[in-house]
Amino acid sequence: MVQAGRSIDDFKGIIMHDDLHLTIQTVLSGRGVAFVSKSLVNDYIHDGTLKEHVVKDFCCTRFRTIVYKRKQSENPILIDFMNYIYLAFGLQPPASFS
Repeated sequence: MVQAGRSIDDFKGIIMHDDLHLTIQTVLSGRGVAFVSKSLVNDYIHDGTLKEHVVKDFCCTRFRTIVYKRKQSENPILIDFMNYIYLAFGLQPPASFS
């Protein structure tokens, strides 16, 4: 938005929450728009219920956190999974996840 000379203050009203089901239902009922992962609404886009808008050259990066129960830190399946995530992003996995 900054590149376009805009800021969040240019919006009349903004509601932010983490209930994705409610967000999608609100848009489906015609009472708003949402900025969500396409995978959450792909079926609605494909069947024509929702319309997708793509902004050219808009780049969005969202940080993610992997959480797990401390007792599981020695689980070989979990360790393999987390190593795979690092490798999928071209990163060197840490020596330990504990």
